[in-house]
Amino acid sequence: MLKAIRPSQLNALLLLSLVWLTACKDPQTVRQNELLRAAELQASGEHDAALQRLEALRTEAPNDVEILRRIAAIYTAKDDATMAALFLEQAYQQDPTDLDLLYQTYLAQRAAGEPAGELLETLAVNIPDKMTAELWAQLGQYRMQRQQTEAALEAFLKCVPQEVNQTDPGTATAIGQLFLQLDNQTQAEQWFNRAADSENLNALNALFGLLEIKLGLQDWQQAEAIIAQLD
Repeated sequence: MLKAIRPSQLNALLLLSLVWLTACKDPQTVRQNELLRAAELQASGEHDAALQRLEALRTEAPNDVEILRRIAAIYTAKDDATMAALFLEQAYQQDPTDLDLLYQTYLAQRAAGEPAGELLETLAVNIPDKMTAELWAQLGQYRMQRQQTEAALEAFLKCVPQEVNQTDPGTATAIGQLFLQLDNQTQAEQWFNRAADSENLNALNALFGLLEIKLGLQDWQQAEAIIAQLD
């Protein structure tokens, strides 16, 4: 025969059951369990199944940065740069103080081929140690498009290596153009000469810059020599 359950034992069992049910229904516990399960699915290559769980969580918490970042990570794994950039941007909007998230968002935007100039400006101000020569050049181009001549020149000059003559022809040409806009023909000519002394396509733009300077100075002999080079 089954032993009779004492009232005290029954109360204890009911209490344990209540605690267990409460834990199962606790939103934070559910969230952690679902994140864990999604991570396991992603690790096993089941990206769509992982996305399904994360999207269900996002329905309940659309501004949860961790959920948004994990969704972006899955889209990155699926080689969908556009969607990855979209979710990283949403995550960054929720936490603009997260500098690592800022950097990851910028890289995602670039990978997706989307304009990211404003993010790059923020990156240069807050974490300049992340700025490579390539990123400074991109910032310089962005500022040139916005007709911010002095600011663009400042960015491009940060790309210049210690051996100045090893400056990338594209960068040298851009610096020459900016100095010319600032009416500093001496500096402009020096940078154009650096770019023109190469077989790079940017040498053509540099030669046109030199021609503009020589024509402005009415230096017809040098102008003719540059035209010969262009030919």
